[in-house]
Amino acid sequence: YQLADPWDFAAAWARLAVESGAGRVEVSTEGDTSHLRFDGRPLPGGLLLDPVSGLFGEDADGRGRLLAVGLLALQRLSPVSIELRSGGRRWKQGHGDEWTERASAEAGMSAQVLWESASARESAQRLLQEFKGALALADLEVVADGRSLGRRHAEGEAGARKTSSMGRRVCARKGGSVYAGTVNVYHRGVRVYRAAEAALAGIEVHVQDDELPLDFTGCRAVWDRRMGDTFKLAVEAVLNLFPPPPAPRRP
Repeated sequence: YQLADPWDFAAAWARLAVESGAGRVEVSTEGDTSHLRFDGRPLPGGLLLDPVSGLFGEDADGRGRLLAVGLLALQRLSPVSIELRSGGRRWKQGHGDEWTERASAEAGMSAQVLWESASARESAQRLLQEFKGALALADLEVVADGRSLGRRHAEGEAGARKTSSMGRRVCARKGGSVYAGTVNVYHRGVRVYRAAEAALAGIEVHVQDDELPLDFTGCRAVWDRRMGDTFKLAVEAVLNLFPPPPAPRRP
């Protein structure tokens, strides 16, 4: 009942932003600190009194669980401190202490993560990349270190080609490993699955399917018949977008 990779906390909070109705997500770095902010509906005021309570108590819209799953995964990365603001409260954890106090009410949520100095640069860059990847097909503006990537930014990449088939939206461009392509699967614009596919070598694929079932964390899709069909459809769509060259004629 936890995320296999602690860096998947970015996927949990990316979905939290989408479920909060955010129109803009900002991720930035300042010194050894990473900053995250998104607008939309604030979290219930009492949630920051106990940020993991969404796993055990009432959680009407599922946002409490996403907050808790992301927070618990982030703590496995051993940051120096974590600070959250939403719903008129400020929660902070660091140096073995944890406390909550009242703060000015603001839309959405903001978070600050202070990393250990020795690994701060790598951690901050990894966080930027994780959020950019998690929200590549989200219908909201993603701003990374002050640079706007726009909405559904994977579709705006140079050389990207798009198509739709059987209720799925597919976008692909050439790039990546020459040995295997990468298939990224999204649910409501947030990435829920990623895998290599040898048949798509040298191509990066993004496919959205809003009918995929998600696991307990709300961050990952389970592999079932629907996922298998989506994966197969994505491969077929990309081969139509980028037809392989004809085999050379034998003399």
